[in-house]
Amino acid sequence: MKFVILCPLGARTGGPEACFQLSDALLRLGFEAEMWLHEPADIIAFQEYNLDPVPGTPFELPAKAHGIEEYDPYRYEPFTRYSPEERVVFVLPEVYLSVISLFLGKEVMIWWLSVDNAFKALGGINLNFLRHPSIRHAAQSRYAEGFLQAVGLDPRRLTDYTVVPRGDAGAVSQRPLRVALNAGNKVIVDLDAISALIEAYCPGVEIVRIAGLPREKVYEIFSTSRVFIDLGNFPGKDRMAREALLLGAAIILGNSGAGANEEDFPIARMYRPDVYAYPQIAGLAAHMALHPEAHASRFHSARQTFLDEKGNFDAEVLELASAYFGR
Repeated sequence: MKFVILCPLGARTGGPEACFQLSDALLRLGFEAEMWLHEPADIIAFQEYNLDPVPGTPFELPAKAHGIEEYDPYRYEPFTRYSPEERVVFVLPEVYLSVISLFLGKEVMIWWLSVDNAFKALGGINLNFLRHPSIRHAAQSRYAEGFLQAVGLDPRRLTDYTVVPRGDAGAVSQRPLRVALNAGNKVIVDLDAISALIEAYCPGVEIVRIAGLPREKVYEIFSTSRVFIDLGNFPGKDRMAREALLLGAAIILGNSGAGANEEDFPIARMYRPDVYAYPQIAGLAAHMALHPEAHASRFHSARQTFLDEKGNFDAEVLELASAYFGR
């Protein structure tokens, strides 16, 4: 038996990295696992193979390399061959729900790395299909777990982990008077208005917006900022806030999605305001930037939780693979 994890070739986001982490963990723990790093044509070819299979003829693909430096530390074996006679468990992130019909009659684990990103596909699916005994579910976040339970599914927990450079972050009060903002496309609030308010409450502050930057530059910003504000929709347990916290910045999160509960992000309620409460957000950010030591201890528990993620992830992978698939 082997696990085959689907992942789009060349994708550089949190979801694909989680897939590589799963591959690495399965291989380290002694399970057989392969990564299907696919292009659109590969999915079409698999569909054609399923429509008219020839007994004894396997589905074959050339091996593909991911080509992404950040994924080099993760172990993986390329998926190149499938035969209906062998036992395969296909691991599909939730964004593949739109093509799940291709896997009818096969063992499938849907890994809900987000909730919101699945809504479009869910609109065209009878939920009873997702309750079929051959389809199992795993949730990356408490947010996803709660959603799945609400629609009558019984997921296991399978998170991921955060990787950042290790080092002494030093005293936050010694950092520049700097506040970083997530300015990615999931943030729809008025960042200009929030920035202007922060500057009014905290004269001399430098505000840095993060969007489309290389990972090394993002880490540099986090490790030299006093506060990071992320007012995105948190479709899953997003990485940026965890990375910022591990690199020594305090965080403010929007009260939505996975950002809204203390299990996914174990920080106090005061640090997760309503995303449209601009004066509250700006006032809190200014106070945190001007008085970092007054807030630092309130993030120790969350920081330790994120430091422990890899060990917890390995335990989840071992339990899931063993319990679901008879090892």
